Amino acid sequence: IEETPETMYAKLMAVGDELIATYFLLATNVSMEKVKEVEKRLKEGENPRDIKMELARVLVTELHGAKEADLAAEHFAKTVQRKELPDEIEEISVSQAFKEGRLIVDILLATNLSESRSDAKRLVQQGGVEVEGKRIDNPNEIINFTNGMIIKVGKRKFAKIKE
Repeated sequence: IEETPETMYAKLMAVGDELIATYFLLATNVSMEKVKEVEKRLKEGENPRDIKMELARVLVTELHGAKEADLAAEHFAKTVQRKELPDEIEEISVSQAFKEGRLIVDILLATNLSESRSDAKRLVQQGGVEVEGKRIDNPNEIINFTNGMIIKVGKRKFAKIKE
């Protein structure tokens, strides 16, 4: 409930297909007729992704408003589906010590893009980290900062380095 609209939308898009109707029933204020319609559409083979988009829009609208739901849907389409950079990326200032090059794992920790050193290492090893569009797969890789550098972790986390 306390998630941002963008995060909430993305998490709802990751819900298992078998849980879509349950989410409509338990997490939204839609009618039972709507829940039954969703169940029928799923049984008839409609693309679950389309129904999840509907679920995400309904739930985000109920909790944050229609405008925020529209913005969250566009953000998801842009960053996840079309793999583009979001319009707004958090800018992170780095200290002079980091500009001379640090391990990618240390950078992820310092920029709060990972929760722990082991989490950062796992993210890198699984191919979930990009620096300036280049996938980083070695947790021991040294990165030298440049002003405006973009770091991407997973599909939804971005940071822009500011000197």
